[in-house]
Amino acid sequence: MFAALFYSVNLYADVVLQLFFIVTCLIGWLQWLRGAGGAPLPISNAQLRALGWMVATGLLATAGYGLMLQAWTNAYAPFIDSAVLMFSVVAQLLLMGRRVQTWPFWLLVNTVSVPLYASRGLY
Repeated sequence: MFAALFYSVNLYADVVLQLFFIVTCLIGWLQWLRGAGGAPLPISNAQLRALGWMVATGLLATAGYGLMLQAWTNAYAPFIDSAVLMFSVVAQLLLMGRRVQTWPFWLLVNTVSVPLYASRGLY
């Protein structure tokens, strides 16, 4: 339902994000249950190097997807919408691995997405 709502207000990256969430929630749930050799996956910290790569990749992907949305669609705020998508992906991957560092990413995503959604009348 969120995908249809975001499509109706030209937030196309958020449409893709909803589809991503459906798939990764199922995969993440299975990982949490059976991720450590049959035992529940423990909560742990992400390596600093991995976080650096995730941030760099998220920034590059935000720019690339934002340019694509700007060029080929009538997307509203294509770069902000893309940032919500890409850093939600980063946060979700950290969440799936039960990494503590997922929380700052979700805080960043929510700090950006709440005003974006409000600007489209999505209260």
